[in-house]
Amino acid sequence: PFNGRIPSRQLMHSFSELSIQKEEQASYFNNDKDRDAETIVEADPDIPKYNIFNLPKGVKAGNFFHELLENIGDFGKYNDELKDNTHKYLDDHAISKQYADCVMENISTLMNRVLNGKSSFRLCDIKKENKFPELEFYYPLKPFNQNDLTIAFSEDTGQSVFREDLSRLMIDVDGGYMKGFIDLTFEHNGHYYLLDWKSNWLGESEADYTLEAIIHSMKEHNYYLQYHI
Repeated sequence: PFNGRIPSRQLMHSFSELSIQKEEQASYFNNDKDRDAETIVEADPDIPKYNIFNLPKGVKAGNFFHELLENIGDFGKYNDELKDNTHKYLDDHAISKQYADCVMENISTLMNRVLNGKSSFRLCDIKKENKFPELEFYYPLKPFNQNDLTIAFSEDTGQSVFREDLSRLMIDVDGGYMKGFIDLTFEHNGHYYLLDWKSNWLGESEADYTLEAIIHSMKEHNYYLQYHI
């Protein structure tokens, strides 16, 4: 006969589970949540149609961009397949193909933007064989709760800017495993990088995408916690 004990607590954990706010705790496990879920915002009728800022907001756009970027095989030759893939995934996600031109322009800007780090480079500089999209991970967890995270995000660690936001969460993990997917893992010039695509709508123009606005969105959606996971 089996004499072991099967824990009643959930053993597999994820960022989505840990990042839910207290008022959402009761209903979380009864709902299917999609990646980058956002409240849908209707496009402003006064803004010209078919620009990147009035592309349909919410889950639909987030999933579209994730799938499009995941399936660009070679960032250095993205133009070879970008047009066909853009039209295909716009259609798959029921978004008007009239957005194709502004999407491709946005992707081109993304690929050629210089990233500052230990060595400046662009995404289009990454070799195809050195990129690994949607890399799955599992790792063991020791029991921890909200107080433990508050200590981890203390002033001593340089992460105190996010500490106050932890009070909105309800975290009590009884061990188990953390699981998830990394949008893109890649190596460049001897360094390894983890990248997560974000498509949050912050406003109707480039002027709305300030560092302050980005930090506010990171805190609102608990992306600082995702980064540490």
